[in-house]
Amino acid sequence: MTVQTYQVTGMTCGHCVGAVTQELSALEGVTSVDVDLKTGEVTVDSGEPLDIDKVREATEEAGYTLAGTVGLCGPTRRFKNYCRWESVPWCWPYWPVS
Repeated sequence: MTVQTYQVTGMTCGHCVGAVTQELSALEGVTSVDVDLKTGEVTVDSGEPLDIDKVREATEEAGYTLAGTVGLCGPTRRFKNYCRWESVPWCWPYWPVS
């Protein structure tokens, strides 16, 4: 089981949440999608890591923009002072996807 959180921009209402949930839920292997409208964070549970290009395509199909992946550190994250991508005591709120 893999859990990844993404930053999605452009969502403003419940319809937006539904559209993103529907498109991401249709990706192969996805077992659940949880969208936080207030923060724009979308957490996806899947059997295996998802291809970021497929996540981007699904998000764009819903009409929104995939801004990046959310890190695991920061004041509200699981690892408050450690970033899994860098061996430093800080982390960006999310990592841009190129």
